[in-house]
Formats: sequence, C-alpha cells, structure tokens
Amino acid sequence: ELFVKYKDIKYSLLLCSFCSKKLFEPVNLPCSHSLCKKCLIDLKIDKYENGNQYINCPKCKKSHLRQPIEDYEINQTIEYL
Repeated sequence: ELFVKYKDIKYSLLLCSFCSKKLFEPVNLPCSHSLCKKCLIDLKIDKYENGNQYINCPKCKKSHLRQPIEDYEINQTIEYL
C-alpha cells in the first residue's frame, strides 16, 4: 500500500496544476509548481499593480508577477518523462 501511495504521489508531479492532464511543455512558476506552457498562457490575470500583471498559482494560490512567456523555462526533467 505504501508503494501505491508513493506511485500516486510521483504521478501527480507529472500533472498540470491548471488542466490536471499530463504536463506538456512544462514550465515552473516561482513557487515551483508546474503548468503546461499553454495553460500558463491561458491563466487569467489576477490583478494589475503599478503597471504589472500578476497571476495566481492554481495549486498554492501564491501571487506571481507575470513574465513574458519566453522568460519561463521549460522544465526539461518533466518534459523528458
């Protein structure tokens, strides 16, 4: 049973925090949660402050400054799996 729980936890790391599907072109938010690159693009702006846009992580709800999409690095480790 412990192996099953470990396997479930391990598999959950491969799921997008936004769409809950297997990560495709995974990018990491500063809080270390991962999203599909397309899901990051689709993520709604939470607030505007001083000319900056902020998004909330769908998993932990932390607010992050939205960066240009090309500034987010693809998580190569998860992409390989």
